[in-house]
Amino acid sequence: VMPQLLLVQGALEWAGGRVEAAIASARSARVEAIAQGAPWLELLALTTLGEYQPLDQEECVALARLLEQFAQAGDPPLLARARTCLAKERPAR
Repeated sequence: VMPQLLLVQGALEWAGGRVEAAIASARSARVEAIAQGAPWLELLALTTLGEYQPLDQEECVALARLLEQFAQAGDPPLLARARTCLAKERPAR
């Protein structure tokens, strides 16, 4: 539950123009998701973070790993958002 609450807090901060606080909330949500062993919530947190700002290399690698982990999950909206986020970070060469 905590990662989701942190993401809601971040969304409110983002909507209020408090970008740094929103980014911090998304990062905290990811840390909490990892601590809970909740990869879907980690995927949600990383995707949200990537929508707020460019991901660093470690975050891109983690997002790619999570997308691979959930490759058989079909095409729920979160996976589509995550793929879009990762493609934006890794432009075609």
